[in-house]
Amino acid sequence: DQLLIQKKCNGDPEDISRFLLQTEGLNMKMIGEYLGKNSEFNDIVLRSYISQLDFKGQMLDEAMRTMYGCFLPPGESQQIERINKEFADAYVRKIRTFSLILKTLNSWALPS
Repeated sequence: DQLLIQKKCNGDPEDISRFLLQTEGLNMKMIGEYLGKNSEFNDIVLRSYISQLDFKGQMLDEAMRTMYGCFLPPGESQQIERINKEFADAYVRKIRTFSLILKTLNSWALPS
């Protein structure tokens, strides 16, 4: 499965993550196992995959449900830990960026 996916996407992590996220009918368990594999390449794919998810306006638990609604978590705790760590990093980055945008917009707001 992993070799087939990499061949289909020319080995590009961004293309692979888009393929896994946007292709209808893929096995959700297979996606989770692929994203959870312990390799540098799969970590890059995982990072790209999670970065494409939209967590705007979502609380932490809602954002996790959004992510885990796209694939089934693998069975090994180390794999789940890797996925959750990457999710946490991405969530904090996105929330921080969103907060900075809101602060900027609020500072530009005209007094009423």
